[in-house]
Amino acid sequence: MSVSDPLLKELKGYIFELRRLSEVAEVRDYNPTVLPFCSTLEKILRKGLSASTRTAFGLTAKDYWYWIEILLVRKTLNKLPVPICDAVELVKCCKKVQTNQGRGRLFLRIALMKKFLPVTIEHFCQEKSLVQSFYGSATSILGNEILAEIFQSLLCEISQIKFRLNLKNASFLDETWLLGVYKMYEFVPCKDLGVSLRFVKGRAVVVDIREGSVGAEDDQIEVGDVLDELYGEPLFGCRKGLVSSLMEKFQGLPVYACIIKCSYFNWSLYPPLRELLMELGVDIRQLESRFQRKTEEFESSEMLKVGRKLPPHALVPGYMDLDEVPVNSPGESAGFKVVYLGVAYVGNTGKIEQVEEGIKKVLITFHMKKSVLINVGETKVAVCERHSKHVLVSKHFTEISACGRRTDFPEYFAFIAGETTCTVAKEFHCYVFESEDHEMSKTVLCSIAQGFERTHWAV
Repeated sequence: MSVSDPLLKELKGYIFELRRLSEVAEVRDYNPTVLPFCSTLEKILRKGLSASTRTAFGLTAKDYWYWIEILLVRKTLNKLPVPICDAVELVKCCKKVQTNQGRGRLFLRIALMKKFLPVTIEHFCQEKSLVQSFYGSATSILGNEILAEIFQSLLCEISQIKFRLNLKNASFLDETWLLGVYKMYEFVPCKDLGVSLRFVKGRAVVVDIREGSVGAEDDQIEVGDVLDELYGEPLFGCRKGLVSSLMEKFQGLPVYACIIKCSYFNWSLYPPLRELLMELGVDIRQLESRFQRKTEEFESSEMLKVGRKLPPHALVPGYMDLDEVPVNSPGESAGFKVVYLGVAYVGNTGKIEQVEEGIKKVLITFHMKKSVLINVGETKVAVCERHSKHVLVSKHFTEISACGRRTDFPEYFAFIAGETTCTVAKEFHCYVFESEDHEMSKTVLCSIAQGFERTHWAV
């Protein structure tokens, strides 16, 4: 009878996906696989964990952070590597996490970045009495020698993944693995940023911003945002008056601030902030209307940059900070280096609504991964293997019915094409790609979008 566990199978799938993605680009926080991967990793560490431990204050709920701390105490016995010791100390001193859940999550993020998670688990498993104390349950993974070995072998695969996580973005780890858009700004020297703050549950939330102030410039700081750091000093749970005292202390110097935006990557409200903003009496509907206006402004600016009115399916909404959109003149061809993930059948209509569904289908199967060039020419789009130049897909613009990307993770994009001209086609397929970042996906889609307009004259 084989020994296995559903969580290990889940973890293996996520590792396979992340390794594939990291071959092309570093894995960042907004990658859609990071969230379920970290959640599954945490479930494994918690499975079969003893419910409580006795302390001087009575029974206290256990979490995996407890045994990570104990490893540090026993470092002279098990020769714990210095990077692990430093990480534990760093987490213990971090003001942005105030619960054992948050500390454990921050440690895992550091361990993924610094690639010492396998060594951490290995040292823990060598402490048999410690393992028995924390994972005595028959349902645990770390308490089962065979399952623990399988887990450790999977962790060795994790070491091959190139993570690039923003470790400053930690203030919501006490509550969730879902982390928001994190911005780091350097403002010109000023007496104040022009923002009004109110503290709720330890967080400095912007409730008003003075028009024309330094902070309001280019909407860098907006109502609903969280001021997370000022001059490198975390503000989560800080004492009253710290913000004004820091501004006074560093008066005459540039203002360094870190902001957690209230808008998520897809121009929706960052979920963990909803309850806090409601408690402060911030008008959620007004915020969402602002997000909608920004989306519309973005779409309008895209049409102006391309220089002509584009069809609705050619618009590329999303959370962007971009200025340049490539424009191909007639006779030119633009080649973009991306990864081809595969193709999915989307039915007998090629509507824009099918783009996201097609992307989801391909991401679930992951049956293909090829480094390719997308060549956007005068009359068609051709996808060829980067090295062999073998053509994988070739579609005239008359066959392409829609193009777009995921609104939450815009580095995944796609176009839908029929077997013949769209108006008479009976079968449509969604061709899915991944770019290095959302800037590239926007660039490709805008270039394809121009083809919809040019085709009328070129056919």
